[in-house]
Amino acid sequence: MRERLKALGARLRDEAQRLLDYREIEARSKELGCPVTERTLRFYVSEGVLPPPHARRGGRTPVYEEQWILGALLAIHIMRERFGRSLAEIREVLRRLTDEPALLAEKLQALHDATHDPGEPGGAGPLADVALTREQARRAIDTFFSRLVGADGSRPLQPSEISVLDLVTEIANPPEQRVAALPIEPAAVLAPDTLPEGAVPLERARALEDLFIGRFEDRLGEARRIVHPEDGGAIAAGPRDRVEQKTLRFDEVVDLMKRHRVYDRALLRAMPLDVALIYRYMSRSLFGRREPRLVLAACSVSPLEELVTRRYATRRAGAAELERALELVRPSPGALHAVGVLSTTGWEPGTEHQLPDNADLLVALVSFEGGTRWRLQHSGDARWALLAPWFDPETEREKIDRARAAIAAHPQLALRGGHVVLAHLVEELAMDPRLVMRAVGELLEADRELALLEVGGRQIIKRKRL
Repeated sequence: MRERLKALGARLRDEAQRLLDYREIEARSKELGCPVTERTLRFYVSEGVLPPPHARRGGRTPVYEEQWILGALLAIHIMRERFGRSLAEIREVLRRLTDEPALLAEKLQALHDATHDPGEPGGAGPLADVALTREQARRAIDTFFSRLVGADGSRPLQPSEISVLDLVTEIANPPEQRVAALPIEPAAVLAPDTLPEGAVPLERARALEDLFIGRFEDRLGEARRIVHPEDGGAIAAGPRDRVEQKTLRFDEVVDLMKRHRVYDRALLRAMPLDVALIYRYMSRSLFGRREPRLVLAACSVSPLEELVTRRYATRRAGAAELERALELVRPSPGALHAVGVLSTTGWEPGTEHQLPDNADLLVALVSFEGGTRWRLQHSGDARWALLAPWFDPETEREKIDRARAAIAAHPQLALRGGHVVLAHLVEELAMDPRLVMRAVGELLEADRELALLEVGGRQIIKRKRL
C-alpha cells in the first residue's frame, strides 16, 4: 500500500512540475527563441488566441501544461513572424487544433523550408528539391492555412493529415503541366486495346478535371474586371472583391477505396475528386452590406466508384450528377449565377433538355471533344455570349491553331483555283470570327498561294490557279 502511495505521489509531483505559470512561460519561451511577455500572454487569452489557463497554488496562479503551451507559442511565433498571418486567422487555426501544437509547429517549419529560397533569411531550401516560383510559394502557403480551417468548404484538416511534400509537389505541377505530361489525345495513348469502346481511363478523367478547373481558376485569377451580362456594368474582380469557395469529394473517395479494399496512395493521387470552384463577386447594397451580385462556378463530376474499382469508366453523367453539382452552389438572392459542369466521361443524350429553367441560374454542360476542343451545351440565353469564355478551357491560341489547321486541310483549298467562303468556315468552326480571321492571316502569311478576296459581296479564301 505504501509503495502504491509513493508512486501516486511521484506522479502528482511530475505532473505539477509540467505546469508553468506566466513567469515561467516567459523564461522558457526565451530559451525557445519565441519570447513572449506576461502581458502578451494575457493579451492572447483576452483575444481568444489561447484558452484560459488552469489554476494552481490556492486557485490564484494561472498555469498551462508545459509541452502544450510552449508548442502553441512556437506555432504562433512562426505563423506571425514567418508567414505574416493575422491574429484572427491564428485564433481560428488554434481553435480547430486537436493535434499537439508542437506538431503544428513542425509542419509550419517544413512549409517555411519548402517555400523559401536558400538565400532568403531563414530559408532552408525547397523541400525535396521541388522548386517553386514566388506565386506558387504563396499559393502553397495559402492552401495550407485554408485546409487547416476548412476555408474551401471541406472538413478542416489537422496538421497530421496534411503532407507538406504532397502539397508542394501539387502546387509545383499546375494543371497545364500535369496535362502536358499526360496527353489526353489521342485516346489510344491512355486507353489500352483491352478497354471497352468509349471507356475513359482514370488518368484521363483526372487530366480533364485538372485542365477544366485549372484554366477556370487561372482566368478568373487574372481578371480585375468582369462585365455583368445583364446591364453591361463592370464588376471589380480582384481577390478582395470576391469570396472563393472550393470543395472536393476527398473523404468520399477514401471511403470508396476502403469499402472496396483497394486503398492506395498512388490511386488516390490519380483520382478525380469532383472539384467545385465557386467565386462570389460582391457589391455594396444601399445599406452598405456586401452582397453577391454575380456568382461563377465550375464543377466537375465523374463516376468515382467505377473509376476506383475498374480504373476506367463507361458510364456517362446524367440528371442526377447535374443536380448533385448544382446543390453545391447555394443560391444568393439578387445575384446572377452561372455554372459550368464538366462530366469527365461525357453526358447522357438528352441531359441538356433537363437544365434548370431559372432566370437567375444559367447552367452549361461541358464535355471534351478531342484535340483542344470542348463543347458547352446551354439554353442559348443571350447572356452566355459574355459568360461562356470563362468556362471554355480552350485558349485563344489553341482556337487559332485549330482554325488554321481546319482551313489548311479543307479539300477545296487543295485544288488549283479552289475556294471556300469565309462565312461558311466561321459557321463550321463555331468560333469567334475575330479568331478565325487571325488564323486566316497567319495561313496567308505562311502559304503565298492562298489569297483572301471579295467576290459578289462575300469574302473567300482562294488558291491560285498557277
